[in-house]
Amino acid sequence: SAVRMKFPQMWFNSTGEGMDRGIDCLRMYRAEYDDKNLTLKTRPLHDWASHGADAFRCGVMGLQLTQRVAMPKFTPRVVV
Repeated sequence: SAVRMKFPQMWFNSTGEGMDRGIDCLRMYRAEYDDKNLTLKTRPLHDWASHGADAFRCGVMGLQLTQRVAMPKFTPRVVV
């Protein structure tokens, strides 16, 4: 949910070195499929894409934590 909420605010440099693999991980991240019930399971499919997507999620979660930290108010003072 955190990644979905932040995604519209993100910009990806598609020409950046190593970006192709990361973008592929996000594209291929998916849930396991239950053949018996013909539905998606609640847990993700653990494959090569899940590692990169999980790292991305951790980064987003870390950004949210740093943004929640209250920064002290800075009041500029004019010295004459």
